[in-house]
Amino acid sequence: MPTTKKKRPTVVVTPDESDEAAMARFAREHPEYVQAEQEFYWKPRRRRRRSILKNVDHVYKNVNQEFAKIVEQVMFRQKLSFMVASQTQHLKYAPRLIKSVIKGIRSNITDGDNGTTEPARELLERLFAKTQSLDTGASHDSELSVSIEVLKSEFEGALSILRNKERDLRSAEKRVSDDRIRLSKTKQDLDQREEAIRKAYVRQQGIEKALKKASRDLALRVKQISNLKLQVEGQDRTIASSQALLSQKVIEVENLKRDMFKKNEEADLVRSEIRSKEQQLLTANKAIAQQEATVRELQSEIKRKTIDIARSNESRKTNEEKLKVAEQELEKQSLGWLAAQQELKELAQLAFKDTDDIKGIITDFKRVRSLLDAVRCELISSKDAFASSRRQIEDQAVQLQKQALELEDQQVLLMSYTHDLEAAQLEIQGKTQELKYAQSRCHELESQLLQEMEKVESLETELTKERQSLDHRTEEVGFLQKELVRKENECTKSQELVKVKEFELLEARQEVQDMKLKVESIQLAVQEKDSELSDTQSRLTEVSSEIVELQQLLNSKKDQLVQARTELHDKEQHIETLESELDSIRFRCSQAESMVQRMAELTGDLASSVKAGEMDIYTLLDDEISSTGTALESNLHKHNQLEADIEMLRECLRHKDMDLRAAHEALDAKDQELKAVLKKWDVKERELRELEELPDPSATNELAVFSSETTEDGIVGEMELPELQIEAAGVEALAATTALRKLADMTKDFFKHGKADSGIDLVASESQKISKCDPKMEVHKKTDVILEAEKEIVRLFSLTKQIVTDDTINNLEE
Repeated sequence: MPTTKKKRPTVVVTPDESDEAAMARFAREHPEYVQAEQEFYWKPRRRRRRSILKNVDHVYKNVNQEFAKIVEQVMFRQKLSFMVASQTQHLKYAPRLIKSVIKGIRSNITDGDNGTTEPARELLERLFAKTQSLDTGASHDSELSVSIEVLKSEFEGALSILRNKERDLRSAEKRVSDDRIRLSKTKQDLDQREEAIRKAYVRQQGIEKALKKASRDLALRVKQISNLKLQVEGQDRTIASSQALLSQKVIEVENLKRDMFKKNEEADLVRSEIRSKEQQLLTANKAIAQQEATVRELQSEIKRKTIDIARSNESRKTNEEKLKVAEQELEKQSLGWLAAQQELKELAQLAFKDTDDIKGIITDFKRVRSLLDAVRCELISSKDAFASSRRQIEDQAVQLQKQALELEDQQVLLMSYTHDLEAAQLEIQGKTQELKYAQSRCHELESQLLQEMEKVESLETELTKERQSLDHRTEEVGFLQKELVRKENECTKSQELVKVKEFELLEARQEVQDMKLKVESIQLAVQEKDSELSDTQSRLTEVSSEIVELQQLLNSKKDQLVQARTELHDKEQHIETLESELDSIRFRCSQAESMVQRMAELTGDLASSVKAGEMDIYTLLDDEISSTGTALESNLHKHNQLEADIEMLRECLRHKDMDLRAAHEALDAKDQELKAVLKKWDVKERELRELEELPDPSATNELAVFSSETTEDGIVGEMELPELQIEAAGVEALAATTALRKLADMTKDFFKHGKADSGIDLVASESQKISKCDPKMEVHKKTDVILEAEKEIVRLFSLTKQIVTDDTINNLEE
């Protein structure tokens, strides 16, 4: 059985604790991983340290042997007794030199910080003790002056040898430091490669997990696809059943179309009848308008002639008054002329008596004669004017008689016009009866159309319901097909991802093998370096450098820990994103499961209707899937055709509704025109009656003449004429107001009847079923019209009063 590697747990650092506390907690929780890491990292380093310490001990032994040789030589030189006392002063300075050199050697050999160089220190101390004893012995000896120089030269040679060894040690130390730097770099590379290998291993594990998940998802999707196929087949069956229902509905719609064509033909016939009657009404309206125009012209002429007669009567009266005044003045002048003739006669008689005053009298006579001539001329002119005025009055009387005859002829013409208007009214009544019959026929047709429309609407509602169900089912089928395509795409993508992941695994394995080869080559190089370092004899200061390296390693480990924490944080974030994606996928899966459950319930309901022992449903599903596509296409084609036919029917019904509304509006307009014609007819009849009731202008003239003849004074006649005119104007104003009030009452009654008729029409018409507020609006409009008519009547009454008062004031001023 292959052993599965356990994943190393990560170190989680909480914000409350430090890094060291987290590491200690991790060591307490997972001691096996800490021991494994110690064995993996620290055992080779301990071996290296042991080899380095062995090399250092070997170097120390060599140094001790050399120092022992030097001490033996020094002791041999002490035994010489033939040294000279004169060179004792040189001996005083020799120990100091030896001490300084040995101290420099000791400082070069050891740093004094470690305890690994204790045997070298002991040797140096013994050497110093021996030199001190040599100094004390040499101070007492005076015979060793010659041998000291030899010893000095030998000691200098030993010092030179030691200096050369020190140089060799320094060069070896440099080499060791270079090798340590290289080792540190190789260690860092090894650590990095180990981390890369771990990451590759983690990636490999993640890829394996992803592959397992992908295989599970593929299995689930295959199951979902099979379930969706079952659902599609169930929906195909429901669609087939709905197609049968739709075929029945199509047959019913065709029957309705035929009925609608028949009703359209009947409506066309009714429209042609209405158009012919409209033409007849137009001709009648034109004739009535012509008659009204002639009546208006006659009325205007009558008014104008009455005004001319009144003016001529006034002018005649004024001329008669002027003639009377002129006759009175002529009588006075004639009397004065007769008085002047008598005076002339008296003056002629007196002329004989008074001859002296003849000249003055002649002048007076001439002056009087001139005055008489002027008076005579004025009388002649006044007579001519009077005669001309009489002739004018006679001519005006003749003209008035002619105008009276013309008025009588016009009255006869008006009577003939009234007879014609009565005949036209009878014709209009017959046409109105025909129109009422046509309206009743239209109402019957409308009621039939409404019934058929209700049937069509019920069918349309059923069709809309079935269409919605079909749309819903087609949408579900499309959704299922889309899900199938999407899942197939996802399967292909997952397969491609599996291939990519396998390729990445192969690449990772190759990289791991390459890394292993590189590690082995590096290990061989390290072994070679270790062999070279073991051959060198300069390993004295390596302990301190190892400590420094250990500190660097600790720092690098801390950095690695920080990097590992950052990577762990990034991985945690990635894990959170993956969890969110998993939640979304679970939500989608739950939705899909709910859809699948619903479809399974539908299929279960369908399967329950089928007998248990007939046949296996699952064996037939695969055969029916191929036929579902063609069936769906044919169903969609039929569905589209049905929608087009239904839209055509709707358009036809809309056009028919518009035509019916236009026919109703035309009938309403014709009714209004008839009502207006009847109103005009009533008004004309009333005007004719008022004209018949009014007195003739000739009678008024005779009354005025009679009053002027009967009155003795002219002032009384002048005051009575305007009073009579004012009374006549008041009578005319009262008659006009009464006529207008009667007209207002008539219109109110007419509108009341019109409201009742329009209510009956509104109940029957379709357009007023749609808009229920139209009758109220018409009632308000009619009441507004009545109020406006009453206001106009009041305004006319006030205007007549103002006219009467203005006439009285003007007459009084005249």
